[in-house]
Amino acid sequence: MTSFDSSSFAIPAQASEQWAELTEVLRSTGPAGCESSAMPEAWWSSSLEAEAVAVCRSCPVARECLAYALAAGERDGVWGGFTNAERRGLAQ
Repeated sequence: MTSFDSSSFAIPAQASEQWAELTEVLRSTGPAGCESSAMPEAWWSSSLEAEAVAVCRSCPVARECLAYALAAGERDGVWGGFTNAERRGLAQ
């Protein structure tokens, strides 16, 4: 990943505020851990999930990333240091 360019996918309307907050924080902090990772596939692979979670948990935008994922109902990948199963538990 090189940037969070939303032109390649649709941001759900219910998550537009969280997306704006995430992109604003990224402008001030620089790239997220997933953007600068040598293993971008880790965020989408269950066999590499632990590595992605570890990077995310120390990322400066983890809180905003998680807020977006919860608002958007993201079902795949690691977002904000949480797996899909963990996010489902938070959303309940």
